[in-house]
Amino acid sequence: MDRKSLNLTASSNRVRPLLAGAGFEQKLGDEQFRFVRETTDGEFLLDLMVAPGASRDEPPILESDIETVAAPGLAYAISRGAENLRLTLVEDKTSKTSFDIPIVQLDAAFVMKATLVQKGIRIKVDRRVVDTADAIMLAAACLEDESCVDALIENQSRSDVKAALGWLEDAFKGTTSIGAGRVQAYFVEEFASGNGAEWSANVASELMERISP
Repeated sequence: MDRKSLNLTASSNRVRPLLAGAGFEQKLGDEQFRFVRETTDGEFLLDLMVAPGASRDEPPILESDIETVAAPGLAYAISRGAENLRLTLVEDKTSKTSFDIPIVQLDAAFVMKATLVQKGIRIKVDRRVVDTADAIMLAAACLEDESCVDALIENQSRSDVKAALGWLEDAFKGTTSIGAGRVQAYFVEEFASGNGAEWSANVASELMERISP
């Protein structure tokens, strides 16, 4: 969330009432930034995060009584702007709620996921494997969208974009690299496929060549 543009402060109380009006409640026993709404398909989770440096407090504060986390790459995502995704939540056979939710641009999603892995925030082995696979799949999706590649080229001097691209280049240097190894393990586990290492190394190489020929 962009605290500055939303005028959120440590004493404001705007987000919680808005979420309550949409049927979301703070998830007890979890982090303060996690809200949940029950649907017929289970829980719909919503995590509220801020960009690094958006709050001077530690842990960062979204607003009154909501501590949050600083999400790597979120500042870039905010600078790129959002796209609206129309969601419809089905609560029973006769009750539906539809609303627009802003989502980050595809290249920003890649930068956020890549910098998350690069900074080593989630240290559990299974999470690092999944996060690495997510990042390279987002990189592959960026290759299919010329506007995403152009955005990464234009913003490659930014520290967050530079960190994401640096991680991509270092983690996928060939099929025996650490990143390729994680993707290989993910492909075997999820798809019973053994070509994850080669595929991911090729994706990383192609994207880096497109950005820095």
